[in-house]
Amino acid sequence: MQTEGQVWVGFDMDECLGQFLSLWPYCETLTRRLFKSQQHEYLSYVAKRLEESDQHWLFRPGIDSVLRLLVAAQNTGKLYGCFILSNNGSQNLVECVRIILNLRSQRFGAQDELFRTGWSRNSPCRKGDMKKTLAEIQDCLAYEGFPGARSLLFFDDMTHVLANEIPAYVKVQPYTYYTPVDLIQHILTPVFNRIRISPTLMKTVSTQSKTMEAADLKDTHLVKSPPRDTEWQEATMALQTFLQIRSAKRGKSVKTYKGTVKSSKKSISPTRKATKSRLWKRY
Repeated sequence: MQTEGQVWVGFDMDECLGQFLSLWPYCETLTRRLFKSQQHEYLSYVAKRLEESDQHWLFRPGIDSVLRLLVAAQNTGKLYGCFILSNNGSQNLVECVRIILNLRSQRFGAQDELFRTGWSRNSPCRKGDMKKTLAEIQDCLAYEGFPGARSLLFFDDMTHVLANEIPAYVKVQPYTYYTPVDLIQHILTPVFNRIRISPTLMKTVSTQSKTMEAADLKDTHLVKSPPRDTEWQEATMALQTFLQIRSAKRGKSVKTYKGTVKSSKKSISPTRKATKSRLWKRY
């Protein structure tokens, strides 16, 4: 269903929607080495396999609660759609994550494509820009033929220029739970067999993934185990307010969003520049 206005919700990808470092070799390196005629089919199979599996923790716990709210808003005309805006250099990885989210949203009755598009830093409309501005988002939406954003809510684990340009910018705690590459490869093995990837290529990608994992895990903020949290409350609260969705538990409308998200550590204003140095960020 198309809304009267252009209401969008955007998400950063890495350490915001989830932690996808271990997926990179299988969505980027391997995809680029396939014939072009195989690439879309391969990414679709990868996304479907990961969406069906409950063995990994690539996405934040509570992502289903977020998708449920978004689908309800889109189905009732309160939301036009969602997008991913990432400074990751792999458009293939962004596309894979987008497909997974769209497949998962179907569990909650999505009547249209929820995540309509996604851009890496190498997308043509961004021209290598990593600033994340409102003008950049409007340009990318126009580039792909989508209506511009009249109202926008954006989630990120870092502060960008956009935080000073819109009132609904939510800075979330970084998601640092790393899914081991061995587990990803195990889950995706049926896909590799279906596409008939050569043993030589598979060995090359497997070796590269192990090398990358060893380098990634030198950064001690990454946790190689499943998270204990079950919900993404800072996102669901902000979404309920932004979209004015009535609370299912209490049957009351949520309070107006004031531009501050409370975390377990301290209250973080999304419109204020970060003053302290943050932990390592790959992209």
